[in-house]
Amino acid sequence: MEITAHALLIVEIWIVVAALGVQLPWRDPLLVEGGVKFVAIAFAFIPGQFGASEGVYALLFGAIGLPAAAGLTLALVRRVRALLVAATGVVALIVIGDR
Repeated sequence: MEITAHALLIVEIWIVVAALGVQLPWRDPLLVEGGVKFVAIAFAFIPGQFGASEGVYALLFGAIGLPAAAGLTLALVRRVRALLVAATGVVALIVIGDR
């Protein structure tokens, strides 16, 4: 199950970056996701990793030769996805709580 979740995160990177019109080799999403996981541990002390996560994406994209703006866009897309998942959970709790 964990491997599937990580594979879906890698596919998410590929989809978002491809939608931005940036060509990337198959290994780059794997490198970015691995780097993000590593740095997420290093910046765990920052609440919500606000700012740190976005900077890491931009830095990693720049390091592998992709536009830093694409990395920032990916970070923001992931933030929006996380907010949508959280909102769905809150709505589900409200609906289930009324029963």
